[in-house]
Amino acid sequence: MAVDTKLAMHFQRCVKNLTSLKITISKSEENEEKFLDVRRKVGDVLNSLSKSEPSEDEVIQACSVLKDTVSDYNDAGDNLEIKNAARSFASIIGRIDSEKYKDFSISLMEKDIEVVNFFVESVKLSPDDLTRQAWNFYYEQRYDDAFRTVFEAKEKGSLLAYYLLALLYQEGKGVYRNAQTAYSIFLEGAQKGDISCQYQVYLYLLSGVDVQRNLEAAFKWLCIAAENQHPLAMLEYGKFLCGEGVAEYDKAFEYINKSAKADVEEAKAWIGYCYEMGYGVPKDIQKAKNIYRREMAGGNKYATEFYDRLVASESQTAQQNRWTQESNSSGQVNNQKTKKNETDDTKGWGCGCLILLAILAGILWAGYQFWYKDYKRDKDAPRTYVFADNLFMRSTAISDVDDNIIGKIPYGSELITYSIRDGWANVKVNEKNGYVSNYYLLNTVDFHLLDGVWGNEEAFEAVSMGRYRLAVLDYLKSGNLKTGSTGWQIFTKQKEMKPNSVLFPNLNNGYDNFIEFAFIIKNNENGLRKLVLYSFKEDESPVFVYSEDAPEQGDIKSISYNRWNNKYNVTYSRSNSYIPQPKKEVKTVVKQESSLTISSVAFANTDYNRNIITNYGQQLYTNMQYLQPKVFYKKSAVGTAKIKLQVKIIRPDGTVIRGKTSPVDYTFEQEVNLSGTNGTVELSGWGNNNGDSYVEGDYRYEIWSEGKKLFSTIVYVKNKVDSISITAVSFANVTYDGTILNKYGEQLYCTTQYLQSKFHYTKKKDTTEQITLQIKIFKSNGEMLSGASSPIGFTFEQKVTLSGKSGTCTILGWGNKSGTSYSVGNYRYEIWMNDNELLSTSIVTFK
Repeated sequence: MAVDTKLAMHFQRCVKNLTSLKITISKSEENEEKFLDVRRKVGDVLNSLSKSEPSEDEVIQACSVLKDTVSDYNDAGDNLEIKNAARSFASIIGRIDSEKYKDFSISLMEKDIEVVNFFVESVKLSPDDLTRQAWNFYYEQRYDDAFRTVFEAKEKGSLLAYYLLALLYQEGKGVYRNAQTAYSIFLEGAQKGDISCQYQVYLYLLSGVDVQRNLEAAFKWLCIAAENQHPLAMLEYGKFLCGEGVAEYDKAFEYINKSAKADVEEAKAWIGYCYEMGYGVPKDIQKAKNIYRREMAGGNKYATEFYDRLVASESQTAQQNRWTQESNSSGQVNNQKTKKNETDDTKGWGCGCLILLAILAGILWAGYQFWYKDYKRDKDAPRTYVFADNLFMRSTAISDVDDNIIGKIPYGSELITYSIRDGWANVKVNEKNGYVSNYYLLNTVDFHLLDGVWGNEEAFEAVSMGRYRLAVLDYLKSGNLKTGSTGWQIFTKQKEMKPNSVLFPNLNNGYDNFIEFAFIIKNNENGLRKLVLYSFKEDESPVFVYSEDAPEQGDIKSISYNRWNNKYNVTYSRSNSYIPQPKKEVKTVVKQESSLTISSVAFANTDYNRNIITNYGQQLYTNMQYLQPKVFYKKSAVGTAKIKLQVKIIRPDGTVIRGKTSPVDYTFEQEVNLSGTNGTVELSGWGNNNGDSYVEGDYRYEIWSEGKKLFSTIVYVKNKVDSISITAVSFANVTYDGTILNKYGEQLYCTTQYLQSKFHYTKKKDTTEQITLQIKIFKSNGEMLSGASSPIGFTFEQKVTLSGKSGTCTILGWGNKSGTSYSVGNYRYEIWMNDNELLSTSIVTFK
């Protein structure tokens, strides 16, 4: 096709730029991911030109986006070629008359269809592919890109896009928060058949937060989501079918089993509960226990709750049966005496009654003194577990003698623990009472966490001393790590073999009472390994001193400590499969070590000693002490590379945070050792002990090396909610629609439909804040009320808005329309904030 002279000149230059871009991107394989945006933006421009009726505004916008994409590229290496060619291409297109767009695009394709397709094909992602790409942006905390991409995916017809788009509106990430818009998108997606949206609509309608509460509609969407195999919905629906008045147990087990197979933790515990109760399967208490124990080993907290309740129930039932038998036996004796007295005159009958009453009173008194007091004491006492291989139980709390030893208690034994004093625990096990050292006891949660860390029998045997096991537990708890087959575990050879994945070096690092303990712990999900080193105080309490990423293969050969620079040096053995490379190839590997890419960065709030205050991935607040990053990296070369990284933390106002020792243009720099071809490394935190370094807003966190920007992301720091005090709480009985039946402060009765509370609060600041409150309602017997949608550990939760320094706030009611939720007695009503801050406790009496 013929074109005019001016257009021909533009045409030749564009062909040259596109060819240069294709060659540069194609030969830079390690940067292909980085240049993907450029490739797609060029494709957007070409697509805009080739439309049946090209719009000048669309073309200009596409060119502008392309220029912005390369605006912050460094003027070095491939970056410079990409930058110049892309900007030149966009500038030339911008100078073409809009009526020539169609002719230009046709000529371009006739000239070099291959180079054009290279860019156009890159933007022809399917709508669902766009959604998957948006999820990647979300996990990398690139929320603006996530919103832009998922919005495009939804517009192009991706059903999968509805959930993520609604989630972004719900969380206010990449877009201003709008709960109503989030709900409407969830509802639209649900109506189109997305199961995740269907479950979210159920949760919205059930809670009544941000939308009108509608239990009938909520149940309808729960049924639809469960029928469509949503894992959580299947569990909730299965639990409903087990409920009173429904009792469709076969169908309930079917749904719960499907949920468990979808890897829902609570559903796995419910499988055990179904066997315990005989719901849809033959009742089998032993099988239920086995299921609970298996799940507890993997850190399943629901299984722990079920198991503890079952054990306590069995103990109580056994004691009650014994009491019943004793009472029946005594009753038979008394009946015989009574019949004999009936043959006497009426005076003798009256005397016999008195004797009978006296005997019964004596039996009751004896039962209380000699059985019930002990039974209640055992029932109420906490349970602890032995984590030593064997623990001596003694008749007295004295350790310097041997004649008071009753026996040995093996690892994992459950102890009824009456009291702890002066390092001794008064316990009961196997119907024997005695004293054991409290040092070797753990609570239920801690023991199952530690018990799940042993990847093989050799590891359990290699880490045999109590202080070493407590060090492992300290590391697990400080990092909020999960153990078991899908979590973190220790694997070792036989403890006599050297080198091994545990080592007991003697380091002159200031802790001279005991030798140090080092171990390698592995994440079974992604294969990452960490070396961890502990020292011990005089009282044997563990002190974390050092950790680093361990190589993918190899054990610990040695560890040394340089007290002059306070650094530890760890030497690892090579794996058996290691093959030395020729010298020529070694040079190539060294060159590739500079090829470093960062896939994502997670952030935590820590104190000065790197103790985690707010875990990675959780919301950070303005009272944060130190912003601690964990970097996920990939590099092309094997082995360990030493790289210096520079970090820029840019405030919401655009200025770079800097200190007295900050390098020019950066916040700080740090030299790191990167092992293997992928892994994680923790950089230093930035902030202060006062927790006043950060204000509310978006902080840009950039990581650089040798003048190249490797990664950039946004960290949103939220304003810390002002401290709140609740001065008074009152309660009313209301209907489903909020009509008051018994006013606040009046006597409430067991026919109460919905228990609604109203509280008075005070705050330090005259501000308006929206917070989420959690509510716990306990029955007289200590059991917490909960429903299908109750958050873990609470009866329900609600978002409220508190304005000014003081005021009154109403919390939604809890109950049912039939007025059967409450019974006669005292109920405890607790108001919590942030899941762990108790604001108020009240007693509500129902008559």
